[in-house]
Amino acid sequence: MGNSSPKIDRPTLVVVALGPSGRKIDLDSVFDLPIDVVLMGFKNAKLSRTWKSRKAGWIEIPYVPDEFHHTIPEYKDYFLKAALASLKSWSEKKGKNVDGVVCYDDQGLELVAYLCNKLNLPGTPPEIVECFQDKYTFRMRCAQRGLPSIVCKHIDSMADIDDVLRDPDWPYPCILKPRQGAGSSSVRKVETPEVLKREYSCVVDELNNSGAPDLVKMAGFVLEEYFDGEEVDIDGWVTNGKLTLQVVSDNNPALEPYFLEMGGTYPSQLPRPAIEKLEQVTEQFFQAFPGVHSPFVLEAKINTKTLKVMLIEMNGRCSGAEAAYSFESVTGHNLPKIAAYLALGKHYPFDKRDDRKVICSANLYGNPNSLKKQLNGRKHRNNYIFERDEHENGEVGTMYFNESGVIKNEEDRNRYFIGWIASGSDTFDDAMDKLVAKKKQLGLL
Repeated sequence: MGNSSPKIDRPTLVVVALGPSGRKIDLDSVFDLPIDVVLMGFKNAKLSRTWKSRKAGWIEIPYVPDEFHHTIPEYKDYFLKAALASLKSWSEKKGKNVDGVVCYDDQGLELVAYLCNKLNLPGTPPEIVECFQDKYTFRMRCAQRGLPSIVCKHIDSMADIDDVLRDPDWPYPCILKPRQGAGSSSVRKVETPEVLKREYSCVVDELNNSGAPDLVKMAGFVLEEYFDGEEVDIDGWVTNGKLTLQVVSDNNPALEPYFLEMGGTYPSQLPRPAIEKLEQVTEQFFQAFPGVHSPFVLEAKINTKTLKVMLIEMNGRCSGAEAAYSFESVTGHNLPKIAAYLALGKHYPFDKRDDRKVICSANLYGNPNSLKKQLNGRKHRNNYIFERDEHENGEVGTMYFNESGVIKNEEDRNRYFIGWIASGSDTFDDAMDKLVAKKKQLGLL
């Protein structure tokens, strides 16, 4: 009787999938790892439906009943405990241990922290994640810990707006944004006190009629002073509280007054003193918030003359879309894979590799049909295209195309996200020239 090789169990990674269906691009690389992936989400979540076709395991989270929607604490208590019970039930039924839990969008971060804490798995402490998710608490904690901070106020009703209007020292312009949630949805720049009430009514209606999670709608808003400076992202990852790698990148100026994200450049082209200041603040940040264990995107602004920094928000997950692509192109590190390694407590093989020295990208808004005609019928499954083409002279071209959703009016059309494109080269000027050429080729200029 011949000897048989012992069976080696593959680690099991639970991916909490509550967010946008576009995140499935991030998961492509995770399914390439020698691990068993189990998806966890709501029954009708687009992302979960999409990835069930991968034949991955599936854990369904029950919806929170209406009677638990009155306050945030009771909503969270039901949601978190129900999700934990579902995971434990799956584990017992399948006879498999869970070795790690991760997510790739903001909607699942608090659940991941809670599950990791309860199951004694690698992850960031829940109280830190909860702080990062709440913009008002984040501002207060940064100020308490000696980090850059600005004037801000929680807004929960028109009465709070009236309080601001009675304050003769309140700074204008200012920014009105949801207290929770990521991206630039329902964000407004308020130039004068005369328009504050109108803008508040608009963003409340916009948020309530959006597809944002109930917790975001229940959390209210934050009103904060406007900081004039260059906007940047700092991407990287932290291992057991130790900052492992950070890369500063430039954000193209947001399209105001809605603050639509417009792409950017990796790595940052700011003067070296500004980059060093941002790197220093990032080091200080993770010293002030010990115990982080995840990829991160720290959003900030900097005045390049005074080197004064303002921290916008901290996202305790890997960047997505053009940012993740750009990060990998200039560093050689795939952030979605790194997130999986960290969640499983595995050592990530840190090998330095540069594909392109500079990547320039642009986010696209408008009518999806205009771009659709230029793509000659080429479609990736579920209305997404994700291409990486190598051309002569070192050009890199990538397209992410979204044609889902409903455009209700002209204002929606102007804010409708079509997708993004990116090009790279050895210099900023050459990368930008190739990006412009690609936009012309697609009929976008």
